[in-house]
Amino acid sequence: MDPIGVDVAGQKSRFGIYVHVPFCTSICSYCDFVKTSQFDRLDADIFFESALLQLRFLLSTSFSSTFQGEVRNSCTLYFGGGTPGLFPAERFVAIISEVSRYFDIEECTIETNPALTTAKRFREFREVGFNRVTIGAQTLCSKTLRTFARRHCPEQALESVSDARNAGFSQAQVDIIYGLNSGERTTRLEWEVAEFVKAGATGVSGYALSLEERTKLFSSKIVSDDQAAHEYSVLRKACLDLGMRQNETSNFSFYEAKHNNIYWYGWPYIAVGTGAHGLLPSSTEAPFGMRYSVGDVPSERAPGDDDLPYKKKANELFEIKWESPRTELDFFGEMVFTLLRTPNGIPWNWLKEIGCPNVEYVWKTDAKVVRAASDSRLEIAGLGLRLLENEFLLGDSWALHLLTIADQVMRDRSKIDRCFP
Repeated sequence: MDPIGVDVAGQKSRFGIYVHVPFCTSICSYCDFVKTSQFDRLDADIFFESALLQLRFLLSTSFSSTFQGEVRNSCTLYFGGGTPGLFPAERFVAIISEVSRYFDIEECTIETNPALTTAKRFREFREVGFNRVTIGAQTLCSKTLRTFARRHCPEQALESVSDARNAGFSQAQVDIIYGLNSGERTTRLEWEVAEFVKAGATGVSGYALSLEERTKLFSSKIVSDDQAAHEYSVLRKACLDLGMRQNETSNFSFYEAKHNNIYWYGWPYIAVGTGAHGLLPSSTEAPFGMRYSVGDVPSERAPGDDDLPYKKKANELFEIKWESPRTELDFFGEMVFTLLRTPNGIPWNWLKEIGCPNVEYVWKTDAKVVRAASDSRLEIAGLGLRLLENEFLLGDSWALHLLTIADQVMRDRSKIDRCFP
């Protein structure tokens, strides 16, 4: 068992590294991430050079003392985007090599797009050290792919999964979006999940469609909360029926999602690249860790397509912006939100570990919690407080409620000395 009471047997890493690669060949109609389709080779050259320099600074300077004690000698490395998979494998060698100077890389993931990643490229990714791939398939419905402005077809999505597995990737996680109005999707989610697994997928990440203001689909009316709730239930059942474990509210896999565990269980991670967010480990100055972001928030060229002029403003786009050190309440609140999204929920012994045993009492005696437990919507009689079945969809609401009733207990107690055992 982990010190916070979560069974992550087999995972050595308690530290992660995230590299945000904000380049795409085209912009999906729903995407709100920091990225651009307006770039050339020089922009990419400058980005990767700057990312390597920033990584070196963070690894050798900011974390040198922490590495000697707080953080173990294994880490996870994740290249997200954007579409990092559109670049050849040699682009990532320098960063992987730099990380390897400090850590054994337990899990090395790259995000890919079915329209851009060939069987040859998957083999090359595997050869330079990647051992896990996520594939932005989103759906096997041709109509929905057109709505999303995706450039691949259903057949390419399935071929991409097969190509990744044939290249030697033991893990191929597939992204699936759900929550469109009834009739928008002409395929059944349970069929999609089965087809992806048949092609070799080892996991599914489900995303309820959310239309943000800066996306092309923002003014459309294709999202349905009721349909999202129904389809989540269908997706969850389909994954579990096929033997996957539920690692988190929206993550299902035959394996542990080791990099994702870093976020869910509150372990520190550094982040590199414009739009990335990191969490420094605890220190004397910041006993509960410190968050930061990278780069100024860019202006838009078009909905969802950001202005990222690396040839002119690389320094500004890689500037580290530090937040104030996290307080005990910040730490506790963030952990409640993320732990509640996991099947293990919030372990009672974690509350004892951080010196908050009284919180267990106020939660167990709260009328709303007791009623939900009697209705089999959540569990409090086991090792912790955890949500059951489709109550995962209400996880954020439950987190807010639990924090509200624990607030006074937390404010009345003294500061604890450490938060990353």
